[in-house]
Amino acid sequence: MAGRHRLRTWRRRRRGETARDRSRSRLAGVTDAGTLVEHLLTGGAASDGRGRYVAVCGARVLPASLTPPGGFCPLCAGAP
Repeated sequence: MAGRHRLRTWRRRRRGETARDRSRSRLAGVTDAGTLVEHLLTGGAASDGRGRYVAVCGARVLPASLTPPGGFCPLCAGAP
């Protein structure tokens, strides 16, 4: 089993790509409990300590578990 870890290949970073760029590419849709609108959150979205997260559009979202969205946020949908 010696040398087994050498087989792992690492993805090389392209020029100009940062950790922030990579985390932004991973977006998750979360339904807001108050408005039932689905917003997009980045992989690095942090809670404010009260269970609310900051969406891509800047809105503070309180996640609603197992609730289907009533609509989608147009500002989040237009985000790159």
